[in-house]
This record gives sequence, structure tokens and C-alpha cells, in this order.
Amino acid sequence: MSGRENRQSLLLPILLPVGILALIALVLYGFSRILLNITSTAATVVACIAAVAVVGLATFVASRPRVGASSLFSVVGGVAGVAMLVGGLALLAAPPAEEGEGGGTEGPVVTLAAPAGASANGFSTNKLSVPSEEAFTIEFDNEEAGVQHNVVIFDGKDEEAPALFTGEVVIGPKTTPYSVDALPEGNYFFHCEIHPTTMTGEVIAKPGSGGGPSGDQGGGAGSPTIAAQGTAFNTSELAFKAETPTPLVFDNQDDAAVTGPHNLSIYDGDAALFTGDLINGPQQVTYDIPALKPGEYQFHCDVHPDMAGTVTVT
Repeated sequence: MSGRENRQSLLLPILLPVGILALIALVLYGFSRILLNITSTAATVVACIAAVAVVGLATFVASRPRVGASSLFSVVGGVAGVAMLVGGLALLAAPPAEEGEGGGTEGPVVTLAAPAGASANGFSTNKLSVPSEEAFTIEFDNEEAGVQHNVVIFDGKDEEAPALFTGEVVIGPKTTPYSVDALPEGNYFFHCEIHPTTMTGEVIAKPGSGGGPSGDQGGGAGSPTIAAQGTAFNTSELAFKAETPTPLVFDNQDDAAVTGPHNLSIYDGDAALFTGDLINGPQQVTYDIPALKPGEYQFHCDVHPDMAGTVTVT
């Protein structure tokens, strides 16, 4: 009996803190799942209530003449209960948007992605062309697995200006449509509030714009867009409507001093169907692609032939 009691007295100081830490870890993990699945405002309120509960329960226990193991477990259990209760109410009051939700798709759609490495390298583009005086949708594709991103638009040249739109923070990989209210004609700053120094860009709102990255010339709402990024195109596939001239927004984001100029030419075998002007970046122009017959063709940059892809005309 004496040996058993000695072993128990030696194990208790080890098992007690380990058990408490394990319980705290489980509570924190469950609590974090709740906070990540409700709106940012609701998450702030829930976190504040949980913090008040921690302070209140700890104060109550500390005021007792004797604090034992049962008291410590009571604190952890009480905090867990409060957190789960308030979190559950928050989920009912402010449920997260389902996949594909974001207030509904409104007006023209522009695309913006957070590709792999976006936390350090930025969005897929640092310029967005949108229509002025018209509501639009940003189709935001967070491709970074397990990383949080969003889009915030400011009424000015930097984050010191008032925020006009704050998109829901999403964990990749996930695509979310952001419905944005109409913007007056002008230039606006945008960033990811999780990575505000590396993920930044400019929204350019002007009449008739939309459908992709922006520059001095616009291709009109819904114009197909292709960008040159790091001596590579951001897509290897283009699709045009047959027998119809098509404006193609060409965004050369590479520095001409580093990579030289880029262009886009379309070929049917060795026969050139269209040859775009060479563009020194960073700069954006609109190519007027002539009417093409149905079929599959190839495109590439004449300066860097490895920058290539397929054009499907239907």
C-alpha cells in the first residue's frame, strides 16, 4: 500500500498538468473551428465573451481558500461550456456562407486568384478593371491550401482610406464570389487583410470596363483576358466564338528590362492567323482578334515560344 501511494504521489504532479494541457488544447481547437466558420464580427464578439468568462471564473476560483485539481478542471470546463454555447448561438445567428455564396452574383464578373505562394508573392494580378456605377462580382479563388485570404477595397490610394468593401476571409482551396456595390469612376486600393504588405493591388473603375486585369485600354465587359507573368502565361487555354471578332485583353506584367517584350500570336500549324504587337511590360493593351473558323489552334509569344497554349473556337 505504501509503494502504491508513493507511485500515485509521484505520478499525480505529472499527469495533472498534462491532462489539463490536453483538455485546454481540445477546447482551443474546437473553439478555433467555431471562430473560423462565423463572420468576423461574430467571431470578435464570441472571443470577447470567452475572455470575460476566463477572467470571471479564474477570479472566482482564486478567491476560494483552497484551490485543488477539481477547481482547475472546473475553470477549464466552465470556459469550454461558455465558449461552445456562445459559439453555437453565433453559428445560428450568423451562419457561414456556403460554397459559391457571397451575396449572390451581380453584374459583370471579374476574376482574382491567390495562387500558391500568394502570401509572399501577391495576387494573380495587381490590377482589376471593373465597370463604374454598376454593381459587380469578384470571383475570388484562394488556391493556397490551409491559408486564409480575402479582398478589401479602399476608397483611396492605400489602406489608410475608408474601406468600401471587406470580403469574407476564406481558407483555401476555395472559390468565393464577392458581390461589390457600384463604384464611382476612379482608382481604388485593395489588399488582403491577412497579408496586407505583400498582397496588394489597384481597382480601376471606368465605364464599360470589366472582365479582367486593367490598363490604359479596356476590352469591354466580359472580354477574355490573358496575362504574362514571369515569362509564362497565366493560362494555357483560350476560347473564342466562331466567326466573331473578339477583343483580347493582353496584360504584360513582366518587366521589359528583365524579360524583354511579350506578345501573343495565333497559329494554325505554321500559318499565322494573328500576330499581336510586341508589348514592353508592365503594360496592358487590347488585341483585336479577327473572326476565326471553328477549330483548335495554337498561340504563343513570338519572343518566348515556350509561352504557349491552345485556342478553341466554337
